[in-house]
Amino acid sequence: MDLKKRILAILLELTMLLGMFTSVSAYAVAAGKNSPEISTKIIEWSDIRAEIKWGAELFAQPSNVYNKDLAFASIVLSKAASGKRSQKMESLGFQNFYQYCEPSARELPSFTIAEQTWIINGEETALITIILEGTGSALAQWKNNFNIFKVPYYGYAVHFGFKAYADEMWNALVAFLSENQDLPAKKKLLITGHSAGGAGANLLTARLNLDAEQTIACKDDVYTYTFATPNVYNGKEADASKFNNIFNIINTSDIVPQLPPSHVWHKFGRILSFTSSNEAEPHSINVHLRHLPDAEFTDGKHKITLALLVEWIVENFRM
Repeated sequence: MDLKKRILAILLELTMLLGMFTSVSAYAVAAGKNSPEISTKIIEWSDIRAEIKWGAELFAQPSNVYNKDLAFASIVLSKAASGKRSQKMESLGFQNFYQYCEPSARELPSFTIAEQTWIINGEETALITIILEGTGSALAQWKNNFNIFKVPYYGYAVHFGFKAYADEMWNALVAFLSENQDLPAKKKLLITGHSAGGAGANLLTARLNLDAEQTIACKDDVYTYTFATPNVYNGKEADASKFNNIFNIINTSDIVPQLPPSHVWHKFGRILSFTSSNEAEPHSINVHLRHLPDAEFTDGKHKITLALLVEWIVENFRM
């Protein structure tokens, strides 16, 4: 066979293979298959080693159904150190990172936004993951946490300092989408955070749920898991059905989720709690990692005891 015929034969074979691949991909979309399916990922990130379930199937179910695998994956993501988070998250398939890592005098904590594109329920979908960190070492961040002046927020009176964090995250999300306009039209959001990061995640999700004019994602496509979250709004408790895609996991041995005082302040969404007995640093992510399987739905209201208050002060303000 001369060279021309050989080249034509190779081109023909490549065309046929491409056609077969396209047909298989189109069939998978038409059949409503999720890609990739859930698999176990071994996470080894400096100070953490964990096995998590990860895949499109986690986001094929409604966002108002609590998923223990998604909860665990969320707290592992929250645990990742900010400065190296993009490097760590790449192992799960994330890309297009948008980060702000904390300088010493920054008033608000750090955050990370990243995405990956999957086929979910037969539709090409961009999964956008937003991770909000807790309070760092900057004094300005602690001042922000204690700024409980009430400000209006979509019909609610909310914590001034935590609203500032949620507002910054909203602006960051809008900027991220502006920089990544080639993403699929269909989007799902995973929002997570610990402590003050949980408060920011709680309020950011509340805005997504309440803002009738936003076109980023509907409530059914927003999955929010927060940990050790302080209370964020004041007054009469909200209609739970409006925020049933928010799951707040708290430790009853931790005082932070009871602040500001829970008889007049609340969190949006549903609450699951566990109790860690005789453990140091009950507010830490590590304690939540260990006890997350024990979390059960509750009203989340517990008395602030003097012992809890003293323990929290010693833990956070020791020299």
